[in-house]
Amino acid sequence: MAKRKTGIGQVKHPFLYKVVNGEGTAQTFKSWAVVRMARSEVELVVTLEDAKQALRRHGVGSTSRCTMALCCYRMKAAFGHPVEGHVDWCPTRAFVVTKTKGGLPVECVAYEHSSTIWRLNDTPGGLRKLIARLEKTGPITITLRPYRVRSEVGRSGVGRKTTGTREAVRHGANRRFDVAHVGAPPA
Repeated sequence: MAKRKTGIGQVKHPFLYKVVNGEGTAQTFKSWAVVRMARSEVELVVTLEDAKQALRRHGVGSTSRCTMALCCYRMKAAFGHPVEGHVDWCPTRAFVVTKTKGGLPVECVAYEHSSTIWRLNDTPGGLRKLIARLEKTGPITITLRPYRVRSEVGRSGVGRKTTGTREAVRHGANRRFDVAHVGAPPA
């Protein structure tokens, strides 16, 4: 009998795909991709042509036809790894697919960004607003940075002791309750 593995498994990210069959019913597929952490920064320049091409290809909400996926594929030479064309663009992170199997992602690289372009990728009206913005101001430069680990033990920061732990202070609804009924938050 084989020895059972112990420890933490690989970090994975789900890519969702909607497929419409001949009867018009939609089925959603989920493909889990192993996440690798980025090692260097990448500068992307989103152009008007990327946004117009996404609109022509009905790329709203699609990981392979949205504005950012087309931009990443066009600028794949800027990355230090292969780019397959699928990108899951989230509010603070971007997952760029590096390997596919049977057309579905099996490995991706995680980046962080501080762009608000994600709000405009998922609706037709948002994509039209992005096109208008690009026509008015020109190309948008977005910097993808390596993922920064935020949960290190002993990490110093605001409100932390030297060991990295926080003071025992009530938060959220409990704190609002204390302020409303006692008059001040407990120290």
